[in-house]
Amino acid sequence: MRVLIAIPHTGLVAPVCFQSVYSITVPEGTTVDIEYMSSYGCALVRNKLAVRAVDGGYTHILYIDSDQIVPADLLVQLAKHDADMVAGWALMRVGDKMTNISVFDRAAKHYKFLTEDSVEGLGVIGVDAVGFAAALIKTSVLHEMQYPYFVYVEYQNRTVLSEDLHFCSRLKSMGKTVLCDTTMKLGHLKAITI
Repeated sequence: MRVLIAIPHTGLVAPVCFQSVYSITVPEGTTVDIEYMSSYGCALVRNKLAVRAVDGGYTHILYIDSDQIVPADLLVQLAKHDADMVAGWALMRVGDKMTNISVFDRAAKHYKFLTEDSVEGLGVIGVDAVGFAAALIKTSVLHEMQYPYFVYVEYQNRTVLSEDLHFCSRLKSMGKTVLCDTTMKLGHLKAITI
């Protein structure tokens, strides 16, 4: 396995994020490279990093958001699932109970995020979408997709669909699996602003 650890950022990567990324245990027989990249928008950066992974011959890309503290065994645990895409989970903000794991409410026609107490202890679950706090994706699925892979969508009714949830929606429409390993809880540094 050859993995590009990809960290999109907007000019600042939290020092504790750096520390946790460099502490990741690399599975035997796996090589990793780490790439930090910033740009005008998250979708643009995720696309550039995906292109780098595809063109660089990587088998996987592991996105880690720049404000996440990841467990040392993150890559080992996510890789063992051999999924098209598998993610860890995090709270949306410090002090919030909403997670980055979502299910699509077909009646309401939008994603609903699961709460912390509803996901703990579930193990590995199939999900409709998950925010990319930390997400491991096989580059083989990128080969099957049209570019751009990531698109931030704004609708006329002023609602939005983030680039990570949009990506998950595309994967699901291709018949691919989107998993979340609920044993892989990350520390999200984003605080609630009042």
